[in-house]
Amino acid sequence: DGGSTDGSVEVIKEFESYISYWVSEADEGIYCALNKGLKQVTGDWFNFMNAGDYFTNNNSLFEFIAHLDDKYTIVYSDFFYLQENDAKQNFKQKGLFKYNVLLNTLNHQSIFFNTAKAKDIEYDPEFEIAADLDLILKIHLKYGKKGFHHIKDKCLITYRPGGISSQKKDVLLAERRRVIKKLPFPQNYLSLLYHYYRKY
Repeated sequence: DGGSTDGSVEVIKEFESYISYWVSEADEGIYCALNKGLKQVTGDWFNFMNAGDYFTNNNSLFEFIAHLDDKYTIVYSDFFYLQENDAKQNFKQKGLFKYNVLLNTLNHQSIFFNTAKAKDIEYDPEFEIAADLDLILKIHLKYGKKGFHHIKDKCLITYRPGGISSQKKDVLLAERRRVIKKLPFPQNYLSLLYHYYRKY
């Protein structure tokens, strides 16, 4: 928690007996906080679940566990997109490695990361929004596409829109351009070209 004064700390303290570790202090933003979280990871796999988002049902974790294998670096599922009327829209994740990677990054909450392979690859705090895509790309460049496993046709996460990426789309797209320039040619060129001819 970034030293908030909105009652978050009081809620944390209420459930403190169920939490193995927590801290509330000023930080330099979302990705600074996530990097602090990475330093506390002790399990074989980890997941970042944002406020307002949640595992779809009581079996979601068991579904993930059935697919967690050391040969993978990232395991991810499809997800439900929670609309304003709380209706759930089924969202099937598309391939991250196609030419339109800029528009098809993976939903971060639906990812489980292999701790041994991903823990030391930190989020870049220079990004305000797109450090999650940057992290995923760095993992891809280091371990390859075969390390990514998609649990298809199972929406194990429910995602609620309205976060910072929804509020600052211009910043998001500008940062994603910076990220995809790191891709090898011609994927970087095709991704940028695709973006300039299509709005988010």
